[in-house]
Amino acid sequence: ALNPDGSMDKKLIERLKAGLSAAKTYPTAPIVISGGVAQGGVTEAYTMQKWLKINGINQNRIIIEDKSIDTLTNAIN
Repeated sequence: ALNPDGSMDKKLIERLKAGLSAAKTYPTAPIVISGGVAQGGVTEAYTMQKWLKINGINQNRIIIEDKSIDTLTNAIN
């Protein structure tokens, strides 16, 4: 989740680190990020995309789902 100011929660960063490791292991696999709940004017998906790009992931690999508000709408979208 995001903190009220839009920064990433420690748990989210740890999940991203695990995803980054998997992305490096499978360099041709697409990466799906989701989360539409905005805090501080940004969504979880936006902040995750930004973090992944800073950490070397090409934008072309990233699929963004930024409309969901919970796990059910993640799956639907």
